[in-house]
Parts: sequence; C-alpha cells; structure tokens
Amino acid sequence: MITYIVSLLILLPISALALYRTWHLARAINHLSLLSDDVVGGCEAIGFTGFSVVCYNLPDIEHISTLLGQEYQRYEVIVVVDSTTQHAMLHEIIARYKLIRVNGTSTLELSSPIGHLYRSRQRGFRRLIVVDTPHRSTYEDINAGVIVASYDHILPLRDKTTLYPKAIEHLAIMLCDERVRRSAYIISRSDRAVLFRRDAIIHCGGFTPYIQQKIGKGKKTYMPIIYERMGKRDIFSPHTTIFSLLIALLIMKSATENMITIAPIMLIICSLSITAICRTELLSIGSSSIWDILYHFRQMLSIFPLRKFIF
Repeated sequence: MITYIVSLLILLPISALALYRTWHLARAINHLSLLSDDVVGGCEAIGFTGFSVVCYNLPDIEHISTLLGQEYQRYEVIVVVDSTTQHAMLHEIIARYKLIRVNGTSTLELSSPIGHLYRSRQRGFRRLIVVDTPHRSTYEDINAGVIVASYDHILPLRDKTTLYPKAIEHLAIMLCDERVRRSAYIISRSDRAVLFRRDAIIHCGGFTPYIQQKIGKGKKTYMPIIYERMGKRDIFSPHTTIFSLLIALLIMKSATENMITIAPIMLIICSLSITAICRTELLSIGSSSIWDILYHFRQMLSIFPLRKFIF
C-alpha cells in the first residue's frame, strides 16, 4: 500500500506538469500564429537578424532540400561532412547543388580543423555551405560550422531533425526584444532545441557537453523550433517502458485490492493521453499517427532539463 501511495504521488505531479506544459505550448503557438505570410515575405529580415543552421551527421541528401526551404532572407545552412567516410555523399552534394570549392576560413577563434569549403554557384542555393573536416567528435563538427558561419546566431540540428515552419521568423521576432538579444542562448521547452549567440560560443571556447553551464544566462520559450519523425524503433525508450510498466502494475494491484483506487490512476492516464494528443495536433506538420502521439508522450515525460548539451 505504501508503494502504491508513493507511486501515485509521483505520477500526479507528472500529470499536472504535462498539462501545464501543453497549455504553455498552445499559448506560444497561438501567439506566434499571428505572424502572417505578408509580414514574413514583405521585409528583408526582421531586425536584420541572421541565422546559421549547422547540420552534421547528415541522414540523406534530401534533408538538405528540407532545410533550404525556409523563406527568411538572412539565413544559411552549413553541412559538415567528413570526406574520408562520406566520400560518395560529398560528391553527390557537390553535383546536385553545383558547388565550387573556395578558400577556407582562416581564423583563430576556434581550433577545429577545416579541410575544404564548398559553396554553390547558383543563386537558388546561395545559402548552402559544405564544410569538409575530419570527424573527431560531434562538438568539433559543430565548431567547424561555427567557424565558417556568416551570421550571429547558431542553431545546431540533430540528425533526422528539421525546422518547424516559420521557426526562423519566430526566433527573429523574439530577438527584437533587447533582453532576449543579449542572452547567450534561447532554449525551447517544447523540443529542447537551442539557439546560441555566436560570440558567446567563441568566448567559452566552443561547444562542449557543458556549454550551457559555461556560456551564461539564457532565455526559455515554449515555441516549437524543430521536429523529427520517429520510427517504431525510436519510440520505446527505456524510461517510457519503465513508466508504462509502473502504470500497469498499479492498475493490476488496484484491481485486485480495491476498485475505487483505479479512479486516480485512470485520471492520470487520461490526462497524459490528452496532453500527448494535444501536443501532436499542435505540432503536427502533416498527418498525425499513433507513432507521433507516442513520440510526444515520450517528450512530455522529459520533465527535467538536461545538464549536458547532448547530441
């Protein structure tokens, strides 16, 4: 009985926090939906703020086209590859996007090596930069992208991750606030994406697992920035499985001892399910499926912020 009560006291705050975070996420999306297409397309860039998206561990070439689909003007995509292990992919990117080799950036800001640098000759792909650098670690790959970045704000993207529609415009609007602009980073509580200020990255010596602790104070937002389509193998993480087993054991215990105690557990399950479905509808890019709901259920259970910058 004591185990049941303790478990229930743990599950109830998780359920309440999930609903609270979903409410904040709905407010953020509804607020930012006021940004019309006319405003986005009618200006060169909001506040002349520029963004450099750094993509490493590229899953496939089509992923580049998705990232280049943003309509924001002061925006570029930096793809980091290692020609020693991704030789075929590098040549395919060069051929498809008509890239030419240019002189590499010589800088003493960071110590990450850069082998070759490629840019596109076509205006339609002018925002694409490919960096050929030996792979030493994920953080060194991101640092190589930071070195060649043209703009003041860096957004690292994990593999199989792309940008939420109009995410760049929404970030630009946030950075119009001087207090947000002075902060070292902006982190999304919805998907844990982090936008860094380039000079703050350089000041702390580049990316490390503890960059968020070293870089300074940041701002939090519930605005969605990135999304990813998860497969069946990626859905059932260990903590989700343990959580599901715990609920099943509590229901079985309740059913055998006291039918009345099922009510609070079912309330928890219903609230978490409603929250997951609401998150799926709010963040849906295409059609929603059961796998999207399960993915957002897993995201919803990640209530504690990460102390490390893990990719």
